[in-house]
Amino acid sequence: MIEYNYQPAYSTTLKAANGGKVWANTESNPKYGDVLFGKLTSSQERIIHYRMLKYWSLCWVGIVMNYTGYLPLYLTCLVVFYCCINHVVVEHDNMHLRSELPLHLRMVGFGLWCAGFIPFASTYGDSQQEHIREHHLTKGVFDRVEQDHHSLFSDAPLWQMLLHNRANTRAWDIVFRQYLKNPASLWPERIALNIVHWAQLYLLWNTGIFWTVLFVGQIAMFFTWAGFDGLIHRPSFYKFLLESDPSGARQLHPVLENIGRLISKNGWMEAKWHDVHHSHGFSVLTYAAQEVRGHSLSEIEEALADLVDEGLFLDSNGKGVSPLAEIGHRVGSRKEHLAMSKPSSKSL
Repeated sequence: MIEYNYQPAYSTTLKAANGGKVWANTESNPKYGDVLFGKLTSSQERIIHYRMLKYWSLCWVGIVMNYTGYLPLYLTCLVVFYCCINHVVVEHDNMHLRSELPLHLRMVGFGLWCAGFIPFASTYGDSQQEHIREHHLTKGVFDRVEQDHHSLFSDAPLWQMLLHNRANTRAWDIVFRQYLKNPASLWPERIALNIVHWAQLYLLWNTGIFWTVLFVGQIAMFFTWAGFDGLIHRPSFYKFLLESDPSGARQLHPVLENIGRLISKNGWMEAKWHDVHHSHGFSVLTYAAQEVRGHSLSEIEEALADLVDEGLFLDSNGKGVSPLAEIGHRVGSRKEHLAMSKPSSKSL
């Protein structure tokens, strides 16, 4: 039998119209309950843990193959770009698992060593502290917290967000926002990781493509953080998703879907359904969790669409509440659309 991991009651300023209190909707509806709320086993969590090593290794394999003449530079750049983005996505997945990431996997940091011009490495431990302490104070995806990067960049005009994108590579962010604010117990990890970081930069320098690889990594981080800092908490983005697919399944044009899934399948899911990640961060965990448990992408997305349609939150009377109501989303709109789309018996 599936063990569910339900959220406690939570207050959010976004839904003041509901008396200021809403609860995460964790009804075990069989249409989505087993798919979204099932608990990972320890061995399944280890699969997600070791994906960090997978992308770190693949990045190095691409660089070594270029050095030995087996891979052209343009393909090496694509490998680096792909690995940098997916490494960040997997790190985020690990932050929401119940078992701690092993020390030897923490040595690849939050951003890959080649993810841009980083003089000091951002450790997994520091990034996890920052993410939980500052970002997941909110359960509504449009909620704002003053010290949260995502809130800051989501409120800024689009051009300012792109211009000031942090890309997780600013030395002052790593030193002053992480090293000096987070627990001193993380200093051994910081020292060890920076030794590993600079050792790998030295090896990269000797491959002859040092500046090219770091530039590609910087571009990868720009796109990653433009999305995860400034796009997926922006009301206009969710309005675009809702208007693009009235069924509520958030299926965009096939070209966009294929590109998103090709770059990062789990990252694409996280971007399109980030409202569920916030409202059910302790029960849905990450979308990689559902995939590792054997569910297909279409099965996961259908379950997510059904959950959103019932209301990600419940008010004190058990009525569904949508955190996307301010952009026009209505609870039950998916159900209505699907009913209207069915061919009538008369037409048959």
